[in-house]
Amino acid sequence: MARRLFERARSIPWRSIAREAFDTVSFFTKFACVVHITHTYVGGIALSSGPSMLPTLSLTGDVVVIDRITTNFGKIKQGDLVLLRSPENPRKVILKRVTGLEGDHIRYLSTENGHLGENIVTSS
Repeated sequence: MARRLFERARSIPWRSIAREAFDTVSFFTKFACVVHITHTYVGGIALSSGPSMLPTLSLTGDVVVIDRITTNFGKIKQGDLVLLRSPENPRKVILKRVTGLEGDHIRYLSTENGHLGENIVTSS
């Protein structure tokens, strides 16, 4: 019985199975590297939710395309949306609109009940 098992195991094409497994793992590894590099250095997608971006983005959540190349050249301008890590919870990424740039003066106007209302940006 052991002899039959040995003969049967010898007849299995182990080299072609190993080659196919190696090729499959190699393909998925290369694919994961490309996805990682693209997401880290070129861009990606993010889901935004919450009332802070109304009326531009909806409450239920919109998909936002992220461009990471423009920020490397310093071409951020007023009105752009930016993703950044929350200072309160570094695991959380938040989406905010650029209100002012370096050198601008921002003045907040309060409403009648003391809450912050609209803000005014004046360039220097």
